[in-house]
Amino acid sequence: MGMEFKHILFTSDLTAGARRVFDHAVSLADKYGAKITIIHVVEEVPASVKMALGSILDKGRLDELRAKYKDEALTTLVGKSRERTIIREGLEMFCQDAMADQPECRVEPPDNVIVKEGNVIDEIIDQVKTYGCDLIVMGAHRMGRIEEVVVGSVVRGVLNKADVPVFVVPMRKED
Repeated sequence: MGMEFKHILFTSDLTAGARRVFDHAVSLADKYGAKITIIHVVEEVPASVKMALGSILDKGRLDELRAKYKDEALTTLVGKSRERTIIREGLEMFCQDAMADQPECRVEPPDNVIVKEGNVIDEIIDQVKTYGCDLIVMGAHRMGRIEEVVVGSVVRGVLNKADVPVFVVPMRKED
């Protein structure tokens, strides 16, 4: 009995390499007839940064800065209009580019494009549960050992916490 996926959570970090990772998500969605939900998480500002910024900005200005970044992330994901028509047309065009060798693109446009603020790993896992996703597709940036220890790895954290399979696409240096 083979695996079947019905709902894929594609995680985007808004880097140039995210398109290549999305190619894999679309290909898997097409193969299994699955739908795709897209998530981008605006990482919480570390306490040390909040404290440093708090010494020069009041709380209102800090909240304004955070809201601006969240809005920019949403705009990057869905364009200036959040209309389903625009998303559908964009996905159809993407399918033409990404899957030119397939006679027909059967992937539906994403029902959900989510921008959350918080801990990246926890938000990804929460959305898997909220939307009943049965596969996570994400990219992995290559880091040196010191970077890995200092920064940590979102992929490693998701792999440790996820109850569903995680499809990891290695990001190339040019990504």
